[in-house]
Amino acid sequence: MGQQTVKEITTKLCIVKNALILAVSGPVGLAQRYWGELESMPAGDFQALGGKWCHEVSTSLSALFWKHTEVEYHRAHVVAQVTGTRAPLVNAQNQAVVALHVRGHDCLFQFSETCAPEEATDDLPYISVGSGQQNADPFLAFLRRTFWEDKVPNLSDGILATLWTLEETIKSAPGGVAGPPLIATLKGGKARLLEAGDLDEHWQAIEAGRDSLRRFQKALQAAE
Repeated sequence: MGQQTVKEITTKLCIVKNALILAVSGPVGLAQRYWGELESMPAGDFQALGGKWCHEVSTSLSALFWKHTEVEYHRAHVVAQVTGTRAPLVNAQNQAVVALHVRGHDCLFQFSETCAPEEATDDLPYISVGSGQQNADPFLAFLRRTFWEDKVPNLSDGILATLWTLEETIKSAPGGVAGPPLIATLKGGKARLLEAGDLDEHWQAIEAGRDSLRRFQKALQAAE
């Protein structure tokens, strides 16, 4: 029970009402329920989210997600007692990321395994979740120190950093992370999934960055 028998690629990134981005790591079923809760929210209630303060938005979303996650934790606990294994917990453990326009600003929130919320800030402008997080976080930190240590990245910088990090994580993370990269953006409250053609210039920039590093290495070797 709980043993992985097959690896399949599925999408856990979606757009809700063209105004919110939801990404979920963990069980696909929980991701579907989170999406369903947001998508079925009455238009007035959904629009009202954007008029709340950030802590109110994160608290509301946390409660909305937790009512599903809590059920799975309780069920996993019951099954674990019967089977004597913690394997059923994989059906409850998840992390979520939500991007939403709040009081005139595009905001990013992450929700832990207990649905505890945290907002991204200027001091920590990036978030990663999922099985590749241990690979992604150090690479994101490297890109931040290199490109925007003293400023907040603009949208183009964010797409470049996300794409590069996804590529490196897919290649290096031990299992569980599969491609191709899927990226969504939020600008002025308008959310959309990027198409392959939208990433062409960023792929070229990544290769140009690698070429620069190769030339830097050759320069160092020549100086020895």
